[in-house]
Amino acid sequence: MDCAGTMSMFFHVGQDARGPTDRVFGLTNCHVLRTDTETDYEFNDGDSKDHVYLCSSRRFQRGLDDVETAIKKARANADSAASGLQGPGADEQTKERLESDLKNLITFRDKLRSQWGDGQFDRNIGHVVYAPAIHIDRGNTEFTADWAAFEASKAQCSAGYKGNYVFLGSDTVQLELLNQNAPHKPFAFPDEGKIRLSDFASQTTLAVLPSRDNLGNECLFVAKGGSTTDLTIGRFSGIQACLHKNGIRSMAYAVYNSGDSHNQSFAKPGDSGSIVWYAVGDQGHIVGQLRSGSVVNDRNGGSHVTYLTPGWWLRDQVLQKFPHADFFRTAWTVESLEESDGHLSS
Repeated sequence: MDCAGTMSMFFHVGQDARGPTDRVFGLTNCHVLRTDTETDYEFNDGDSKDHVYLCSSRRFQRGLDDVETAIKKARANADSAASGLQGPGADEQTKERLESDLKNLITFRDKLRSQWGDGQFDRNIGHVVYAPAIHIDRGNTEFTADWAAFEASKAQCSAGYKGNYVFLGSDTVQLELLNQNAPHKPFAFPDEGKIRLSDFASQTTLAVLPSRDNLGNECLFVAKGGSTTDLTIGRFSGIQACLHKNGIRSMAYAVYNSGDSHNQSFAKPGDSGSIVWYAVGDQGHIVGQLRSGSVVNDRNGGSHVTYLTPGWWLRDQVLQKFPHADFFRTAWTVESLEESDGHLSS
């Protein structure tokens, strides 16, 4: 199949029928990993594997283009530092650092081209292991279960693994909106440009909205990093949207565009599966998993309203199938956790 979407997060299964294990799974939408979303799927030993690849061809090319842009900028900075160099000292150190940055970017681009291009195996990061049919909760929530899990390849994914982080990019201006949620503990842009997802926000927490948007409405400013639109900011309204399709009703959390820019869409096709979160200090708290959206007067095809499966409810659905799932471990294996900090992450 050839579908594109965004991985939500990793989780460790901890234990399976064979005993303790360090297997790590990736979570996303069922409709991202499967074309048949009306039939339960479970991988069994001996079955042919439905592989999962990092980046669609279009997303991979966009990534290459971004690296080329960064190389041009780094080369200009290095040339500017070289021409303006007056003597030894701090200026010399700046020149060496900029030249090193340029060299590292060129090496990274060449590695992408040689090892990650179309037809290369390095983008194969695992295979689908479980994908329940998309269905509406048979209990009393009426939320829609649209999730699937793939086993992540240890060979491809374990090097440098630190847990669930979201890359924030370089646009720090829009991130200022996140500070309105908790002015007593403002969001701090991390040095590495990544924020760690640390927990699932509870249903009670999400019922109390600490901010107000430009129209004076109560809201929670949230963010997501998607394959198509990268990092965007939106307004979680606290509303459980009621959706009707073919006479069937379902519920979802609703997120509106930020309102800061009429041209900014919170999500577009390809962002399905993204984790939506809010920040307090240097920690990200999960609001939900992006599932779909409604386009209203947007020529660019973005979503005016984006629909989420609540994170706390999704967690419980995953735990029913994988009762030992740990979503917030910070190392691939238990041994490496114990060696690094002497205890297990919660």
